[in-house]
Parts: sequence; C-alpha cells; structure tokens
Amino acid sequence: MKKKSAAKKEEQHRPPPSEPYPWLVYSFGDNNNRQIFCSISNPNETCIRRIPALRKRYLWANCHGWCLYLGRDFCLVLWNPETMEEITLPCMPEVAIRECILTSPPSEPGCKVILFFHRMNNILYCELGDEEWTELCYYDELKRTIKEVGLVEETMVPTLPNLLMSPVCCDGNLYAVWTPFGNYHDCCRKLVKIHEIHRDGLKIEPLNVFLRSALPITKQVHLMESCGDLFTVEIQYKDESLTGVLAIGIHRLNFSNKEWVQVETAKDRAFFLPLDRVDQQAFSIPAIDPDVANRVYFTLHGDDTSKKLYSYNIEDGTISISSIFLNLPRLQRSCRVWIMPRLR
Repeated sequence: MKKKSAAKKEEQHRPPPSEPYPWLVYSFGDNNNRQIFCSISNPNETCIRRIPALRKRYLWANCHGWCLYLGRDFCLVLWNPETMEEITLPCMPEVAIRECILTSPPSEPGCKVILFFHRMNNILYCELGDEEWTELCYYDELKRTIKEVGLVEETMVPTLPNLLMSPVCCDGNLYAVWTPFGNYHDCCRKLVKIHEIHRDGLKIEPLNVFLRSALPITKQVHLMESCGDLFTVEIQYKDESLTGVLAIGIHRLNFSNKEWVQVETAKDRAFFLPLDRVDQQAFSIPAIDPDVANRVYFTLHGDDTSKKLYSYNIEDGTISISSIFLNLPRLQRSCRVWIMPRLR
C-alpha cells in the first residue's frame, strides 16, 4: 500500500507522458502550485499535477525542449519536462526583461541564455557554468552596421531606445527584430542576424528585411522558426479586449530575395501562439496528423473563452473551436502556457 501511495505521489510531481504535440498547461491554486495538462488531440484527456519545480515560477520561454522559468527571487531555471532535469542559472539583477532565448540545447557547446531588456538597448547573457551574467549594450554596434549598409540611420534617435526584440533561432543562427523606438507607424521594423556574442561585444548584421508593424494594439505579429524556415504569424483581434479574432495571416521568408511570401498551405506543420506577445515565443512543430497539421492554435481572453482552444485552418481561412476543456476551474488569463515537447 505504501509503495502504491509513493508511486502515485511521484506521478503527481511530474508531467504526464509526453505527446507528439504541446501540452496546454493551466496553473492554479495558491502560488500556482497545481497544474492542469490539456491535450490538444483529446480534449477529454486532462491531468492534474503538483510539480514542485513549477511552484512560484513564471514560464518565459520554450526552447529546444527546455522551459526557462523565472522565480520570485529573480533566479532563472532551465527545466526539462521530459527528464525533469533542472539547471539553475545565476541570479539576475532586478531589471526589466522583455524576452529571452536559449540558443541551443544545454548539451551542445557554447549554449547561451540571452535576456533582452525592456525599453533599453542592452542584453544579458550567460553560458552554462558561468557564475554571473554579462551585460552588453548594442546601440553603437547597431548604429555602425546600419550606416555601413546604407540603411536609414536617421530612424535611430540617441535619446530613444533602439530595441532588438522577438529573438528566434533558425538553422543555427540567431535572429531578432530591430525596432526603432517611436517609429512603429513608419513600419520600419527590420530583421537582423546576431553574431559573435562574447564579453567584448557582439556583431549585428542588418538583412534589409522589413516586418509589418504591430500597430494597432489589436494586432500582434509573431516571428518564429519552423523546420529551418522563418515565419511570421499576424493575428488581428476584433478589439482591445482580445476576446475575438478578425483575421490571421502567415508569411514565410524567402532568404534568396529577402521577401515574405504568403503561406497558403502548411500541410506538414502546426503553429502555436502565446496568449500575449510578451508571454512566450510563438513556435511551430512538424505535424503528421492531418487533423492537427495546417493550423494555427491560439487561446483568447475572457471568462467565456478561457476554457477553449481555437484553431485557424490555413487552407480555407476558417476559425473554429478546436477543443473545449470543460473540467477547468476559474482561471486567471496569465496562467495559460504552452509546454513544447522535445522533438526527436
């Protein structure tokens, strides 16, 4: 009897067996000490867990099968939902961080965790094993490279932050979006490649690829990698409540001519959007199942929508309710996250 009780307790402290698709995870209870794992392929299959590694922690990123969590003590932890392995990173200074990324799996040499500041042209990074974070300012390097390739240097105003945002790894390279702060209406967000991050600085290569503006506030543009390609998924909400969607558009970057090509079908992959653009990165995975592939999955705000998973059919342009999770308690909107499996 004791062995069965111990085994059941151990089961409660780890995620359910991994699926070929992400879990949609809702946290609830005191300090978010309980989690409900929801399957996108079977809405009736939900599992309640009490995972100590997730208590009092906020999910920042899913990268290479690892989750990057921030604790209330400003300590960052890499957590593998499949193996339960944890890697504790140095405590970071109490600064406003907007986004973060893990450049490669921790088992690969040179793996870095990079944090992008909010409203400041700085980053923090550390390699696994470092005892502290290294801070770099990229304003001068960005200005030099912009001028070197003859782009519009006047969009860089020294008194305003020129931000690198939406970091994404693709085919071994690190990309980000350069956003001249205060110039969103000019649609001058540009894609850049980031090279050679080390203690002496970093190198930024502008690619002369423009991204559409994220304005108005009812529009969100997500940059993501999928099977070695770069994609943007643009979602247009009905209003600022973010409780309904008007349209979704998907584009793939043609690296040869530096142009975005509209995607009319994506039969071999599926796309997953976070609830807010500042929560997690959007991501895509290969999907063999035709009932899952060729779709964009997302959730919405509001009591009447929080228990529903929506999907957008890329081929016919229709939006439907993909799943309804009926056994969820009343939840806050900030509790929903995707946990991506490690792809084999």
